Amino acid sequence: MLEWLFWVSLFAAVYSYFIYPVVLYLWSRIMKLSAAFKAAQEKDFFLGAGCKDIHDEKDHALPNVSLIISCYNEAKVIRQKLENTLNLNYPPHKLQIIVASDGSTDDTVRIAEEYTDRGVEVFKKEINEGKTVLQNNAVKMAKGEILVFSDGNSMYDKDAVLHLVHPFKDSSIGVVCGELNYRNPGNQSAGKGEGLYWKYEKMLKVFETATGNILGANGSIYAVRKEVYIPLPPQIISDFVEPLKVCEKNHRIIYQPQARCIEETSEGFSKEFARKVRIITRSLNGLYYCKNLLNPFSFGELSFKLISHKLLRWLVPVFLIQLFILNLLILNKGALYMGLLVLQIMFYLLSLAGLITGTKSKPFYIPAYFFIVNYASILGIYNFITGKKFIHWQPVRASSSTSN
Repeated sequence: MLEWLFWVSLFAAVYSYFIYPVVLYLWSRIMKLSAAFKAAQEKDFFLGAGCKDIHDEKDHALPNVSLIISCYNEAKVIRQKLENTLNLNYPPHKLQIIVASDGSTDDTVRIAEEYTDRGVEVFKKEINEGKTVLQNNAVKMAKGEILVFSDGNSMYDKDAVLHLVHPFKDSSIGVVCGELNYRNPGNQSAGKGEGLYWKYEKMLKVFETATGNILGANGSIYAVRKEVYIPLPPQIISDFVEPLKVCEKNHRIIYQPQARCIEETSEGFSKEFARKVRIITRSLNGLYYCKNLLNPFSFGELSFKLISHKLLRWLVPVFLIQLFILNLLILNKGALYMGLLVLQIMFYLLSLAGLITGTKSKPFYIPAYFFIVNYASILGIYNFITGKKFIHWQPVRASSSTSN
């Protein structure tokens, strides 16, 4: 019985990270042979296909866009962000720029108001109530057909908005997520781990788009069709739940890798850990908020992905703890179990060494990053069970606030 539980725990621990991507890949290959996939490609919006001629579109064919920049104490970067936004390759008369400040206590609002004569609109809240409330209020000011959500520290490629709105030619698409890339100026080991993790996540987004829908979006760069936007409660993480609620109304969520932006990574493991705890806590509350989507009989494809990619991913540390304990209990069952226990101990020792030394060697920073992600999951689960919620912004990046 204990051996059976051990192997079930091992399978559960590796499924989300390794088996699920393989399933997605095979599924996407099958989809490539289907008529539906070929039809999507012919429409030239699928995963950026056909965007090479995106500049040939006439201004009148482009939708009106409201770009909402959510800010909390972004005085260090807001000027750079606004210059970046004003230089985007999108018709100025079709691009409404809104800087939304969530009770900033620095010079964010003052600096943003310097740009009002260049068309920038400023929405300021006197108290910090969280990003979700801020976005709900800023959307009321929006005049565009498409809402683009960004953060004050996210710098867009010149054509990012063009690529982001292009897929909305298809009326079935409700949310488009762009590609976030990380810059690691200090060459920190935490930043290296985060960058590698995001490469892995972007691969999953490609496969998930090819098989239907991605799960949520990235708060730094995503767009929503305004007519399907749904205001959310303050404690709900908007960039994860908003796309899911839109998908629930029979609109697709897709990934557009040609719509790119860049941010700086966290300064170290401690700050990255704090960010992960906050995100996982909010995400678990968000998943509970739309728990009906976990019903495979009503939401087959989306339910399968939510369970595989999100729920089981957050439960990995529970499986790992169970795996370690069970391994100790069945050591007398053979050399195989002794070997597996040694491998586990070695992995955790490498993690500890990576955390203590901050070494930039892959054999150390990858286990270290994996460890803090899963330790953050444990605390996130605890916070969820005990009812703790993160509503207000608590920036942890070097010079900017973090996205949800």
